[in-house]
Amino acid sequence: MKQKSEKLTGFYYYVDDEKIKEYKNKPLELRLQWFYQINKLRKYYPKDIIKKQEEFRKGEI
Repeated sequence: MKQKSEKLTGFYYYVDDEKIKEYKNKPLELRLQWFYQINKLRKYYPKDIIKKQEEFRKGEI
């Protein structure tokens, strides 16, 4: 996590160990298919939305 003196940007979330284990037990093909579908969907987002998402991920907003 960031120090108190740093500006907080982006987001943080917590996933417990049990959820991570559940995810790891899913077949690799299924996990890759999820990523493929998400990326395919995102390709059709308006350019301004993609730009905002990238800024958010980088902690710029």
